[in-house]
Amino acid sequence: RLTLTELRRSAGQLAEAQTDEPGWAGDSVRLIEQEFPEVPALVYDGPFSEHLRSASPRALEGLAEVTSEQARAAAAAFLGVAKPQVRLTGETEGDLPCYTLAADDAGGATAYVSVTKQGGKILAMLSSRPVGSTRVSAEQAVAAARDKLAACGFAGMEETYYMIQGGILTANFAYRQGEVLCYSDLIKVSVALDSGKVCGFEARGWIESHRERSIDAPVLTAEQARAAVPAGLTVLAEQLALVPSDGKYETLCRELKCAAEDDRHYLIYLNAATGEQEKILILLEDETGVLTI
Repeated sequence: RLTLTELRRSAGQLAEAQTDEPGWAGDSVRLIEQEFPEVPALVYDGPFSEHLRSASPRALEGLAEVTSEQARAAAAAFLGVAKPQVRLTGETEGDLPCYTLAADDAGGATAYVSVTKQGGKILAMLSSRPVGSTRVSAEQAVAAARDKLAACGFAGMEETYYMIQGGILTANFAYRQGEVLCYSDLIKVSVALDSGKVCGFEARGWIESHRERSIDAPVLTAEQARAAVPAGLTVLAEQLALVPSDGKYETLCRELKCAAEDDRHYLIYLNAATGEQEKILILLEDETGVLTI
């Protein structure tokens, strides 16, 4: 937690460090580590989520426009309620036009749903119900999130990481195409830990990016990737992953989860075509989930 004064001081020190003298970049990195020791982001909801914003959402290509009545039916099916319980509250335009709808439950809480005008897909859902004491384990909540995706027809989705905040578990799911995990195709599902029921849903990543891709075979072998890991790190797991990169592209990488001597875990991404390092993430893991730096 940093105050605005501390942020200003850090910005000034960074500016002073940026000279033409050799080594300034390394000094600046060290300064960032000192002044901003831990500025974490939810894995694949921070580092990768903003890179790919397509003008034409891939998962909606070729789909027809739906009426508001069809959107009501889609929202009702997603919420598991009768269509008359769902009311249209408005429409949104922008890069992903939607119908906005709402439905009240017996307890007085309201679930708000956004349905895309093209294709009638559920973009987001959020319940206003307050969450009580925890009665459901993280494993049960992740299973409930997985079951919801399956019931809604999202095939091939694989849970990556989760976070727990305010009695709500939010699990991130990415699409797996064969051996490759496609992180752009992101869906987030939130589950209330008092009831085990889904209380939030967000599928913008999946809607904007999902399609069957033509993926070249990796040039870099798993053995070569392991050999490129810096000394002092032990490889715990390895997989192929397609990650968003600058310029609205995706890069096929070998993702290696590694452990350091201090037991801290890292994710190292090596370009599967060139072997070059694309990104390193530090994993912050505890009972509430996983964050990255």
